[in-house]
Amino acid sequence: MNTWADDTVAYLPFAISSPLRPYQECYFVPFMAPYAHASRCLNDRFVNRPQVQILCEFKQPSGAQEKKKEQVPDVMMVDESWAHRDLVSVSRCPSGHYVQSFLACDVKSACWAGRNRVYGREGEGWAVPSPSTCTVSDVTPLPPSFACANGKQHVTYSQVCDFRPDCVDDSDEDFCDYPACSFQDFHCNSRQCVSLASRCDQYVDCYDGSDEDGCGVDILGIYPRTYPAIVDFDAQGIVSLRPLSTSTNSSSSCPAGTHFLCPGKGYCLPVYTRCNGVNDCPGREDEADCESYTCPGFYRCWDSHVCVHPAHLCDGWSQCPHQDDERYCGLRCPDNCTCFAWVFFCPQTFKLEQHRAYLRYLDAGGSGMTLTDVQGCGMLIHLSLARCGLPLLDRVPLPNLNSLTLSDNLLRAVTAADFLLMPSLKVLFLSGNPLQSLFQEILGSAAPVMNLQWLDVSRVQLKRFNFGSLQGARSVQTLNLSDSSLSTVVGEGFQVFPLLRVLDLRGCPVSAFSLDIFQGLENLDTVDADNPWLCCRHVLPAGFDTSRCSSPSAIVSTCEDLIGQSWHRVVAIVTCAVTCAGNVVSFSLRVLCRWRKPRSAFSVLVSHLSLSDLLMGLHLLVLVVADAVFRGSYVLRDVWWRQGAVCSAAGVVWVACSVVSLALLCVLTVQCVLTLYRHTGVLASPGSAHALSAGLWTVGVLVGIVPLLPGARHWEVFSSTALCRPLLLHHRHHHDDGWLFASTVHLVPNLLFGALMAGADLLIRLKTRHGVINDPALVTDQDQTRVDTCGRMVDIVLINGVCRVATGVVGLVASLETGVDRDVSVAVSMIALPLTSALNPCLYLLAVAFGIARKEQHRRLVQILSAQKSKTLKPA
Repeated sequence: MNTWADDTVAYLPFAISSPLRPYQECYFVPFMAPYAHASRCLNDRFVNRPQVQILCEFKQPSGAQEKKKEQVPDVMMVDESWAHRDLVSVSRCPSGHYVQSFLACDVKSACWAGRNRVYGREGEGWAVPSPSTCTVSDVTPLPPSFACANGKQHVTYSQVCDFRPDCVDDSDEDFCDYPACSFQDFHCNSRQCVSLASRCDQYVDCYDGSDEDGCGVDILGIYPRTYPAIVDFDAQGIVSLRPLSTSTNSSSSCPAGTHFLCPGKGYCLPVYTRCNGVNDCPGREDEADCESYTCPGFYRCWDSHVCVHPAHLCDGWSQCPHQDDERYCGLRCPDNCTCFAWVFFCPQTFKLEQHRAYLRYLDAGGSGMTLTDVQGCGMLIHLSLARCGLPLLDRVPLPNLNSLTLSDNLLRAVTAADFLLMPSLKVLFLSGNPLQSLFQEILGSAAPVMNLQWLDVSRVQLKRFNFGSLQGARSVQTLNLSDSSLSTVVGEGFQVFPLLRVLDLRGCPVSAFSLDIFQGLENLDTVDADNPWLCCRHVLPAGFDTSRCSSPSAIVSTCEDLIGQSWHRVVAIVTCAVTCAGNVVSFSLRVLCRWRKPRSAFSVLVSHLSLSDLLMGLHLLVLVVADAVFRGSYVLRDVWWRQGAVCSAAGVVWVACSVVSLALLCVLTVQCVLTLYRHTGVLASPGSAHALSAGLWTVGVLVGIVPLLPGARHWEVFSSTALCRPLLLHHRHHHDDGWLFASTVHLVPNLLFGALMAGADLLIRLKTRHGVINDPALVTDQDQTRVDTCGRMVDIVLINGVCRVATGVVGLVASLETGVDRDVSVAVSMIALPLTSALNPCLYLLAVAFGIARKEQHRRLVQILSAQKSKTLKPA
């Protein structure tokens, strides 16, 4: 069998001795696949062979006309009950044909080609569709796939290390370690081993046909003519012809289902020759309209238009180009397992004896199995022993193991020697283990992990990690450290991975690292981190596209500036200037007034409040100056600043002033209410006011230095942001000590005392109107002075009450699951409390000025009235 010059095919049973005429062109058939290409006959190059197939092309008589093509051959439907036999696991596709169940969602199966063609064939292979698009209940979900090295193609694990490349770059075969050939074996070019007797036996045993390469045949003769017949091929690929049972050209003359009739030619061909890429019918009709060719009820070969009748499925020799009609026959899935050909999912322990030779993928997560249980599975490509309670790793030879998952076990130490017998290992998952050491002896024996390309050590507890211990894993391209406790990176940092492309640090509290942590990583392409400083251009390698580094923006700062947003900077500068100037003036006036007249308890309290507000302004001044000094390169000084003495001192001042100012405002508010309603205050003398203020300052300072104590430095109260003050942020855990401290300073006091001041302000307003007393019982000058002073505190109490309540509400929302936007939290922290420190002296000075003006106006009015009264009483 082979093609003529016009691509048609002729079939002859056996050659007969006969002289060849000069005008004949003869070809021999090398007994390969039924649709193999023939070789040109050269009489002087053949060796003796007992039998050969001969086909010859005769010159067409002059005047002969080329016959027109007939209609497309008709392939009859067959009984589909065969699909339910326990011979091979198949699934029915929407178009009616059957495919291997584990390949049902694979595009190359042509099962879903009509709806999943969202890719293109660009000479590089095919993309894999999403399993979510495979929705028919009769079709299994897409099994795990092996990623080819080109990154664009995937193949099923059952097609990996099968002696024939399915990846266009051969990456599914190039790492495979096959059993060595014995002296009784023939070594195929594809590294497959077949029996030595298979060499030149006129049948292809090697997948690449190399066992028949260079095998010649003798020309023994020619069969002069053919006749209409049923064409068949035996297991050796030898053609046999049987006369048709009837002389009619109807399809009923062909064996039902297994053959089809070439239109008008009288040849019945096996269904598997339809659309096989070779013109078999004399009129070439068997290769017509193949794109729309369907074969309901038949098995359709993977990545091919060829269909196979159930009678030819699992019959001992392959009709499919990829031999998938024979490779998985008789496969038995163990109890309690789910299988996709050579891919097993087994949540319980099972016996591997029958499957060790061909098993490619085993997910035994949660089964309690160990590496010893899979010993002897030399062709295993992927193994998962996650959640198996493994405290140690057995050293088992797995020469083809490409991916190993050991997540969520009890491993405390992993050494290089554990993988010494896994030379092909490229992907290693160690996430969720209580690791205390990782490859610590790697410096002395780096070879075992040199091939690692993907390393996952996420969810581990290695807070301080020296990457120098991973010198042997220099080929790692993807490193996942997400959700680990990594906070300090020492040694060379990630420079030990010169080929690193993808780095995941999400969920890592990385705060201590060298600024050259990424230097020299020319291949680095993607970084995911929670620390925004890791995405600064000062830290990333030269030429790195910063858009490929994903991290939340800094809470306050940017890579360039301590105060990141311009409007924050403007507000800070203005507030600082107003706060410092206003409180300096207010405090100075009070010091000067002390020499003119005795001071009251109320005046002492207001003076200490002014001092507290002034220190708040100095805290802002420190931030503004630091921002100006670090402008353009803040990230280079970030750690020095946040963990330095200046920031800590500024934080203590801020906490002390916050505590003292809140307490003084509460005392002043209570003092006013009692003065107005009971004509007496809490503090009767300036001395008692001084003593109370000193006590409040002591408490405030003690509260402020608590986060600096040795047992509390890990709270990071002052060093969590560049503002050097505690912030209530949702990302801090509710049980975190730093969060509890911040809530103690912010949440409870501001909500309670802010609400108290707001209510007291209403009571004060009811008793006073512009500083004038409504109660006629208060007639003394001292009482009137107290009332006037309380009147001047009305607006101050209101502003402070509103700001304190706002701060408390933000803290309350931050403590809930919904959280609060961090920009809102920062804005409240930078504006609300500093704003009160800026407004307090201004409001008080304005109130004093208005009070003096009203008194002067009242004095003049009294003088005028007295003068008029004197004129009225003067005798005429």
